[in-house]
Amino acid sequence: MRKKGFPPGGIQFNSRLMKLGAMTPMRCHAVAAAVLILVPALSVAMPPLLDYPNHLVRYWLLSGGAARPPLSGMFVADWGHSATNLATDVVGAGLDCVLPAEITGRIILGLAAALPVLGAALLSRSLHGRWSYWQMMFGLLAWPLVLLTGFMSLQLAFGAALIAAWLDRWFKAQPRWRALLFRIVACLVIILVHPFGMLLYAALVTGLAIGTSRPDFRGAAIRMAWAWLPIVLALALTGLRMLLGQGDGDNGGGLPALTWDAAPWQDPFRHLAQAIVGPLRSYSLALDWLFVVLLWLPVAVALRLKRLRVHLGLLACGACLFLVGLIAPNGIGSTSMVDVRLWTMTVFVLPLAVLPDVDIDQRWRTALCVLALAVVGGRSLWLTGVWRTRQPDIHAMYRALDPVPPGARLLPVFVTADDDTLPVGRWLGGMTPSYAHLPTLALLRQHAYVPSVFAQEGKQPLRVLPPYDETHEVSGGLPASLDDLRTQNTAVDGYLRDWPQHFDYVLVLNADAAPVTAPAGTCLVSDQGYAKLYRVAAHCRGGRGGSRRAQTRAPVNATEIPMAKLSKSRSPFVAHFSGADAPSKAR
Repeated sequence: MRKKGFPPGGIQFNSRLMKLGAMTPMRCHAVAAAVLILVPALSVAMPPLLDYPNHLVRYWLLSGGAARPPLSGMFVADWGHSATNLATDVVGAGLDCVLPAEITGRIILGLAAALPVLGAALLSRSLHGRWSYWQMMFGLLAWPLVLLTGFMSLQLAFGAALIAAWLDRWFKAQPRWRALLFRIVACLVIILVHPFGMLLYAALVTGLAIGTSRPDFRGAAIRMAWAWLPIVLALALTGLRMLLGQGDGDNGGGLPALTWDAAPWQDPFRHLAQAIVGPLRSYSLALDWLFVVLLWLPVAVALRLKRLRVHLGLLACGACLFLVGLIAPNGIGSTSMVDVRLWTMTVFVLPLAVLPDVDIDQRWRTALCVLALAVVGGRSLWLTGVWRTRQPDIHAMYRALDPVPPGARLLPVFVTADDDTLPVGRWLGGMTPSYAHLPTLALLRQHAYVPSVFAQEGKQPLRVLPPYDETHEVSGGLPASLDDLRTQNTAVDGYLRDWPQHFDYVLVLNADAAPVTAPAGTCLVSDQGYAKLYRVAAHCRGGRGGSRRAQTRAPVNATEIPMAKLSKSRSPFVAHFSGADAPSKAR
């Protein structure tokens, strides 16, 4: 007998809701994996990632910071200055309007870590028909080398490509015009996030069009033509936008230069090893190899037991990406780490192509899920520990910057040292210092000019105003060494030419790695161990004031910037860091 007040079918409806919301063991494991993935982003206020501080500064400038003096005389937001990479800037600037810059940065960083893993897990589930511990192992891909270098837009584009490929499988059941419209919109969105994401999307839809087994070549060709049509249309629209909007930002309208650090055939075995471990490189080569082995160990075991499911199309496309990465240049114009980007795409595609089917029953399934969580958590906690050990370096830089007045010009340099002797975390992937773009935070904290804020035509919607554009490295570059500063080595950074005439202060990072002598024509202002601040001799007698050039071109005084306004513009970010947590070439 039905109880009074219960509608017919109500009990069944409530049962469905309860079943949908039930925390099954697999869902509990998935939630735990998500938390572990986000731990590094949530654990420190300023993650020491290469490009991260530079992006953080740009978001703040685009949200209105560039309209405040003295910065209004240095930068201007110009949304027509960029044809791609716009999506992250739009989101970052929008969030900065309502949230502190530090919170905005961590939200975007967390999304960059989580979205590719989520997209890969959903697509794997769709391809292989069930959830498995294998999808949890994708958590090892949450913090690849490209994200540790701060390429948040690139990682977000990978996530968008994977989610679009997953949704594309659902649109197969829809009318063809709806599927085509969805693909065009998805392609445009991916390009607006980062163009390299389009390459991953193209590889995914090509592999899916080929199919799981030996393909019918005529049918596969037709499916690939339909899959590639929106890609070609989106690329054509983007190219037209770039031609109408601006010239080439890399090489003055010519073809971008291709650069190789070393020819792959000179040391093929070493290059092959770099290709295998490169996507997961971090701060310890031994641990990086350990996690690479743990990632592919289930595949080897399943292959030995003959319990490995394979998607032929994705396997072929992943192998092609890997081979192209072996011969690809390291740089194309101002875009660096091209080979690493391709290898990173490979480690997103190849795990999708296989399913190690060794979780035979519920006990095995639970045990393997727990082991997967332990592996993913181990890497996340390792990265978290490294980042926390580098926070005192960032605090030291903040203290060294305190004497810099608004409107002053700051020249960042670093002390060279053998990376094997440096504390863990200061050197990334055996390639570059992780602190390279930390000095750009002086723009946020002190409202001082730094010549390495990203403002490249076609890539960032930010322009540098005269006369600051004469000394600005729009691609960001890397800080020069003290030796480069002394010799005015313009091959490293163009702003080193006649630098005493253009800058008021010199900030030296990594100063505790070797004995430091003051650059010629400077006097020491602040020594914080890791960071030292020097004032250019022409301004040493001027107290805290900046150069005469800075004061006349971008005048700053109490009447122009009311203290309340200055405090409001800086307080959310600066107040958080004034006593606590923080980090840095490629886009």
